[in-house]
Amino acid sequence: ILLLIDFGLVWFAAYRWVRALKVISYEWEKLALAFLFALAIKSLILFFWVRLGVRPTAYIQLGSSVLVLVLALLFISNPNAEEVVFSYQKEGLVWITWSVVGVLFIFSMVNAWFFPITESDAIWYHIRGMSFFHEVRFDSDWVVPQLKQYPPFIPLLFAYLIAFDTEFLKLFFPLLYLCLNIIFFSRVLLLTENKKLACLFTMVLATTPYFWWHGVLPFLDLTTTVFYSTGALYWYFWIKNISTEITEENCYAAISGFLLGLAAWTRIEFLLYDLVPVFLTLYAFSRHPGNNEKLKSLKLFFSGLLFLPTVWFLNLMTFDMALWSQMKIVGGV
Repeated sequence: ILLLIDFGLVWFAAYRWVRALKVISYEWEKLALAFLFALAIKSLILFFWVRLGVRPTAYIQLGSSVLVLVLALLFISNPNAEEVVFSYQKEGLVWITWSVVGVLFIFSMVNAWFFPITESDAIWYHIRGMSFFHEVRFDSDWVVPQLKQYPPFIPLLFAYLIAFDTEFLKLFFPLLYLCLNIIFFSRVLLLTENKKLACLFTMVLATTPYFWWHGVLPFLDLTTTVFYSTGALYWYFWIKNISTEITEENCYAAISGFLLGLAAWTRIEFLLYDLVPVFLTLYAFSRHPGNNEKLKSLKLFFSGLLFLPTVWFLNLMTFDMALWSQMKIVGGV
């Protein structure tokens, strides 16, 4: 119960921030995006508690979550954004699509609930999570050097659940699977204004065996896929609307940059993959020279992209080993 209350507080705070951005039109998309941001906020809270040498017990986390919610209520406005409504075409196909997604999601949840962590890589992430919580350090001797330097997002999630004595450590991964499908459906629907196309493409994505199978595996692959894919989707809407209203540009830039940074917060080599949208962004802005107002969205994009990886690289510099050795090892998994 405490876990649900704690995460619910952070989720609601993230939801208020998503509503304040005024560019997310669908309620279900706001909830899915807020869920991703809530995971990021929880990982940052845990990171800084461990960095300060404080064991992130359940009650300390609950207090931190209350503080996050209070700050969100005080400093984030809650606008009454209007939801985009399209004609009720192909409602039967919508029900079929989300019934299929729902069944696959339920199978994933049952699998995650019933089966313990047995995968070799996941066991190491579990060990790192236990080290974060019990040893309150990032450079534990329990963990091999190659893995101890890898970004902390998944182990921090494990540490979060361990703090609340939760035995079912894989439950977040089916939820990530569901969130990506919701956001993908919403973005395709907004782009095409055609429910048939949105349903068909979502069905293809949701029923891809390799993608769905990862929905029950506590690996880095699915998590990074969700963050990078959603970041790329919002990045596309930013670049597509580069000549539209400045406020809308800034919101899309902040969302996409932060999500792409979250991908690197999970797998650091995704900083290299982030170079693709970075170079395309610079090219797009080079075609609109002399507009200083546009530079704010560019600054928001790069700030969000680099914040989390920078935090982790600064943390790596405190490890008891040469920086060059860190750089050679960190991408080896």
